[in-house]
Amino acid sequence: MNNYNVVGDSDNTIIVEFDHSGNKLTAKIYYNSTSSKSRFASQMVKTALNSYEKLLVAKRLSKYSLNLKDLDAIDITDVDMAPKEAQGTDFLAVMLPYLILIYIFSGSMNIGLATTAGEKERGTLSPILVNQVSRTSIALGKVLYVMSTGLINSVSTVIGFMIAFKILGDSLGGALPMNIAAFTPGKTLGLLFTILTVSALASSIIVLLGSFAKSMKEAGTYIMPIYIGVLVLGISTMQMDPSKQLSMYLIPMLNSVFVMKDIIIARFELTKFLVMLLSNIAVTSVVIYAIAKLFNSERILESSE
Repeated sequence: MNNYNVVGDSDNTIIVEFDHSGNKLTAKIYYNSTSSKSRFASQMVKTALNSYEKLLVAKRLSKYSLNLKDLDAIDITDVDMAPKEAQGTDFLAVMLPYLILIYIFSGSMNIGLATTAGEKERGTLSPILVNQVSRTSIALGKVLYVMSTGLINSVSTVIGFMIAFKILGDSLGGALPMNIAAFTPGKTLGLLFTILTVSALASSIIVLLGSFAKSMKEAGTYIMPIYIGVLVLGISTMQMDPSKQLSMYLIPMLNSVFVMKDIIIARFELTKFLVMLLSNIAVTSVVIYAIAKLFNSERILESSE
């Protein structure tokens, strides 16, 4: 019986006990699971012992003119059955929809709240509303302004993300496979239409909530639950495959995530895409109508005082 003790304090100590009593060498590792240093040390010892075990086995096999590969009874080869244009897009299908949702909302929130609740605080909303321009046009202008900002922010960020990870993957020898070439003009156009509907819906919601609030702080409390819900939605759908149920494509935001995944992994279906477009456009239209009604009422002026 031989003992080898790695010296350290009581929390970080590990002890390796070797037993030579049989034909096999037995190693027992004592470690402290509550200490990260002790856990790491035990893993390092296991790695070293596994490497040493391979050397011993290779040495024994060499006596019989054999090596470790000769012991492999099954030779396994992976064959990707996905369409060629979809291969190497799994990482993009996981990350891209999530990033688009997050950056659309984060890019639109500050601008959207500043152009509604922020103008009330600064006292600049009332002079705008008394102009000869219709209040409905003012409301639509605010939505389009916020939508453009969120759209530019999300598209530029996603493009930068794809370029950075492509360069990083190439420098690591393909350790981060990203098939950028799979983005054909048709796929890119489909993604742009999807992003456009998401941006329009997010912007209209932000403008509506900001219009109800009397201050930036109050508007922040209104929009934060929506933003947290989008975060949860993005994270929960990262590992999900696109739904096969057409009814799921009626749910705003969720339908956009599924359509983006469909486009990226080459499972695009026109019916699902159209259902997503009509659903998002319908909900966006209702929200914009509510904004127009609010701007055409005296309530928007009362809340700005």
